[in-house]
Amino acid sequence: DSRGYAVLNSLTPYQMNNVDIDPNGMPDDVELKVSSRSVVPRAGAVVMLDYPTLRARPVLINSRLVNGDRLPFAATAIDVQTGETIRAVGQGSRLVIRSEKDQGTIRVEWGKERDQQCQVDYQLPERPAGKNSGYDLLELPCRPVSALGKRSAQELQF
Repeated sequence: DSRGYAVLNSLTPYQMNNVDIDPNGMPDDVELKVSSRSVVPRAGAVVMLDYPTLRARPVLINSRLVNGDRLPFAATAIDVQTGETIRAVGQGSRLVIRSEKDQGTIRVEWGKERDQQCQVDYQLPERPAGKNSGYDLLELPCRPVSALGKRSAQELQF
């Protein structure tokens, strides 16, 4: 239903049952963290399964280094505010992220040296009222860490 609940009456008791969610028709701003669960119910049991989700705006960032070079494929993308790895750089120097915030900074690393890191600052455009689908497309430079001012190496590591 619209609240995310479903009832299945076809599970086989005392056997492994896989319960998958088809994301077809799901809004673009919802990501399933897990789309499949396995369960072995007892006869007559009611089993509750949880499928964690993330509700955040999908964003496609085309980014290059300030000299025009592409970001290295599979370089790690880290949310600077949380320190969490959020994705890896994809083909064509692209980052596909989901953002719960309207602005932020992503650090891209392909090594531990300062010349092997850069940062992308982003600000999402306002969405028209009622529009909850589609990716925001941004073209942003990835600035070298050495150009970010007098931050120490300790401040840039988590």
